[in-house]
Amino acid sequence: MTTTATSPAPAQERGSALRRITALARLELTMLIRNKTALFNALTLGPLMVVVINSFQMPGMDSDRTGVVTTLVASLVVFALVFAGYYNLCTTAVARREELMLKRLTIGEVQRWEVLVAMAAPALFVILAQVLLGGVAISVLVGAPAMVNPLLVVLGLLLGFTALAALGYATATITRTVEAAQITTLLPLAVLIFFSGSTFPFALMPDGLRTAAELTPLAAANQLMTLGLSGTAADGSTYDFVQAFVAGLQPTIVLLAWIAIGGYLVQRMMPWEPRR
Repeated sequence: MTTTATSPAPAQERGSALRRITALARLELTMLIRNKTALFNALTLGPLMVVVINSFQMPGMDSDRTGVVTTLVASLVVFALVFAGYYNLCTTAVARREELMLKRLTIGEVQRWEVLVAMAAPALFVILAQVLLGGVAISVLVGAPAMVNPLLVVLGLLLGFTALAALGYATATITRTVEAAQITTLLPLAVLIFFSGSTFPFALMPDGLRTAAELTPLAAANQLMTLGLSGTAADGSTYDFVQAFVAGLQPTIVLLAWIAIGGYLVQRMMPWEPRR
């Protein structure tokens, strides 16, 4: 009598992958929580940034409560994505690689994509905590008017994080050490922040520069956040709940394109052993 080996059902495979990702993410989160200094800095950055940005309000902005709240929340999300997402995941990937952790994790059943997803989980936790605590600070300082389209706010946050995480991992492929990350991420950080629309508003950009800016991932995430919060597009047009979905189509496509580009670069170029 012969027996035939059966392969796991797709549902079982998905369940196993989810369990592995959850276990790895819990490990990464535990390491973050044990680092009291890093955890304190991560959780206090959001409210502190809100206070600082709010102190630099332009004269006359007090009467435009929606505009103030939109500016504060969008700026909070932009800086959280670029530092807690892009920069943090780049340095984390390099550190785990140089410590041989990436190599050890992928020796068994764990797939590479599962490791990357799990490694990004604490960064997403930090960003959500920053946005939540920053939102509380905004409500205390300014107030929190109703959002035009909350779905676009969530979409901008999640797609923006995914795109910046993919770019962070992609930058790690050309970064030899954690210290070197300060150099390899310098130009991307400068470009991302400058074109985000937070430090240099879209309305003040020449048409050609604004068009180029709108093709960058952080600017696209900022546009979705602004559309969701106030219904205002980069050109100053205003939209209601349904119209905001149509206006948000372009930045959504831009973010999906960057996710695809970053994912392709990581898949083809990501080293899983220390670079010599």
